[in-house]
Amino acid sequence: MPATNNFSSTDTAILAPYTDAVTITPNNSADLAQVTRALHAHGAGSHHDVAVTLANDPDGTSVILSMAKGDVLPIRVKRVWVTGTTATTIVGLY
Repeated sequence: MPATNNFSSTDTAILAPYTDAVTITPNNSADLAQVTRALHAHGAGSHHDVAVTLANDPDGTSVILSMAKGDVLPIRVKRVWVTGTTATTIVGLY
């Protein structure tokens, strides 16, 4: 089932604070239930790789993003992949 994108018709410059957060379990075969507004990743070490599929990627390909520990990355993703992800805790912000 494809991820619901509640922000598809929203201006790309969403400035309002986040109002919800969900712990994400990476999965190589299933999209998230909802497209994120941002990601927060942490775990042991000073930086983490997170493999994601961007919300508007029609091919479902992944890209690996490197995040400093505790950073919030304002990015809309529909999938977080196990393969290529080193972060142990990932939170989707909405």
